[in-house]
Amino acid sequence: MLARTINIVWRRTCGITLRLRTPVLAALVTTLLWASVSYGVETKVLRDETFADFNQGESTGTEILSTGKLRIGPLPRRLMRSDDAIAWKVALDRYDANMFVATGHDGKVWRVEPNGKTELWADLEEVEVTAITVDLTGGVLVGASPGGRIYRVVEAGKPRLFFETKEQHVWDLIFDRNGVLYVATGPNGKIFRVRGEQNGELYYDSEATNVMGLGFDSEGNLLAATQGKAMVLRISKPNAAYVLYSATEDECRSLTVDNNGNIYVAVNSARLSSLFDRLGADKTAQSQTQNTSSASATTRPAGGEVREIVAGMTSALASLSGQSFVVQIQPSGFVMNFWNAVESPIHSILAAPDGNGVFVAAGKKGKIYRLFTDSNYSLVADVEEQSVLSFTSHNGRVFFTTANRAALYELSDASTSESLFASRPLNGNSTVAWGNLMINANVPEGTSFSVDTRTGNTADPFDATWSEWAEATRLDDQLFRPKKAVAQYLQYRLRLRTAKKSASPQIDSVQVFYVQRNAPPILRDIRVEKVGGESAPLPAATPTPAASPRTGEAPAQPSRQDSGDAAKSSAGAALWAMIAGRDSSAMGGAPSAARVGAEQNSARFNVTWDATDPNGDRLIYRIALKAEDETEWRWIEKELSANRITIGTENLADGLYRVQVEATDRLQNPDDQLATATLVSNVFVVDNSPPTIRVTSVKQVAPNKWELAASASDSLSMISAAAFNVDTAKEWRALSPTDGIFDDKTEEFRFVVEPDEQTKEHVVRLRVTDREGNTKVEKTILRPNGSR
Repeated sequence: MLARTINIVWRRTCGITLRLRTPVLAALVTTLLWASVSYGVETKVLRDETFADFNQGESTGTEILSTGKLRIGPLPRRLMRSDDAIAWKVALDRYDANMFVATGHDGKVWRVEPNGKTELWADLEEVEVTAITVDLTGGVLVGASPGGRIYRVVEAGKPRLFFETKEQHVWDLIFDRNGVLYVATGPNGKIFRVRGEQNGELYYDSEATNVMGLGFDSEGNLLAATQGKAMVLRISKPNAAYVLYSATEDECRSLTVDNNGNIYVAVNSARLSSLFDRLGADKTAQSQTQNTSSASATTRPAGGEVREIVAGMTSALASLSGQSFVVQIQPSGFVMNFWNAVESPIHSILAAPDGNGVFVAAGKKGKIYRLFTDSNYSLVADVEEQSVLSFTSHNGRVFFTTANRAALYELSDASTSESLFASRPLNGNSTVAWGNLMINANVPEGTSFSVDTRTGNTADPFDATWSEWAEATRLDDQLFRPKKAVAQYLQYRLRLRTAKKSASPQIDSVQVFYVQRNAPPILRDIRVEKVGGESAPLPAATPTPAASPRTGEAPAQPSRQDSGDAAKSSAGAALWAMIAGRDSSAMGGAPSAARVGAEQNSARFNVTWDATDPNGDRLIYRIALKAEDETEWRWIEKELSANRITIGTENLADGLYRVQVEATDRLQNPDDQLATATLVSNVFVVDNSPPTIRVTSVKQVAPNKWELAASASDSLSMISAAAFNVDTAKEWRALSPTDGIFDDKTEEFRFVVEPDEQTKEHVVRLRVTDREGNTKVEKTILRPNGSR
């Protein structure tokens, strides 16, 4: 089983590449491809065929080549794991093969015997043990931070102060061929040479902030990788250094030398030493004020502070980012950029003991890469812990340590007989039917592979809702049929096997086919609006113009004169709001008023609706109409492709109606798979008849003055406007109902008519309009002495 799975949702669109030999064949295939694209329940495929594809999955003993292939590779085997947060370094006693692991944030050193037995070897007062090595007599030398002390431990639980650098950090310890110890420190970029207990001296004082790593070239010269001023130094004697390489980035983190004398350097734009900045100079001062002759200096913070440091430094390690790469410095002095890291930062590098490339610990997902001399690379290890921090090797065996949590692994160069690879969860973006897996592979004699799959409907395959792994049915050499194949997500797992140490099956690509189930269209919000209906809202205060959601362009800005007028208007609105006790900031967001009723009846309605299809199918609509007192829908449109229609009502009887919209995807689905959706509108009024008008009384109140009373009624719509005109007057004078508001189907009016001239008779025309824009005009003749 795999320890964990990285959950990444794949949204890649896969294409088809065809090589066509004749124009006729090309045209034919193009036609067929367009036909398949337009088909609703189109079969789709997800592919894993590049390093980036496979690198999103999870491997256990499976090597992922940069050329996008899988094969059996080294298998990481965990030898030890503690509750410590970080295993900074590991050293091996070449005499008895015991391993010693330096950890933080409790300042511990662990001994791991070849049989796996683990023993606490030292528990220092400092919070971090950041460097470790073993001398020729089996004594374990450890560098502690903060405080810069070096201890020697030859018996469990009895560390003895060996040398004090009086610096804050010890980053690396290394012995030369004569047994002389070299110490890399920070934050002042110093290297010390120590010949024995309390017998040390400053060997080189660099211009850098921290010396992060040490090594020796093929001629025995000391090499140093620095941070703060990122360099690789060759130091042939005290205070004499030559810069082999200088970087514009912040940190040269680690270096290694291969069997041909090539130097490889890890370069980061983000620095590891920043993790210790939060400890501060006060910790250093506290450490240095203790009794330097005693190994029991009390520099470890109190329990609560330790927990704070643990949380801070662990999260800081996870946050390191930026660009990282590996530089090769050839024995001739030529420098080349050897590899741009797939992920950053690079924590450590190690030349493979057998000369087959360089191991690189990079990123924050527990991965180790191998770089080959032909510029290709591969992913060779993927462990559960967050980061791989350091390497060491012995007799062809490679060991490494990790962070979050502290662990020690062995990475044998010999390939295993079986390995696993699990893909990222493949996402169908909805519930789909997963089809066969097509796997292109090269399977030499004596090797084989099998496929397992599982499915689920959440992005996390470890949330206990997914199905169990089940072996896929092999249909032929390439095709495999999964079980439980209806779900949104599918994950496949490859099991590679070999009976020959030098052979492995090689997976070139994996294609997974799927098809969405046809889902019905989704209809929302039918809107029935009268053409030329009620007037637009009255203008209201508006905020500063924003970009148009349709064009993406901001509306034209007013001129200076307009801006000044607008400012005055805005100020006036704010003043009025203040007087009225209202918040002027809310005025712009309030609904704007509109005048009730249309000026004239267009006898047409615009019907619009919102429609989508989950499968992306093209929709066709049928439109039906029914009066409220009818039982049957009557189709007025059956092949509509747009989501709008205009309905004329000239030939409809007055009454209450509804519109029904039916959407179907039948153009892109066979008859047995098509889907439809139906939605009915709210009631709307068809009213093409004008109101009735009745003059109820006429009373002459002066020689040339009359008082009239009238009423107007409509069977379906409210009365929305009224006016009168006397004789040949050009203007109509508005009337208001006796109750002061147009809000009913029947309204009463009372008004006075006083013609400009006295004649034998006068004609008063009364005009009334209903809400639908139907207008009626009636006349009344006025004669003196009350006659009409």
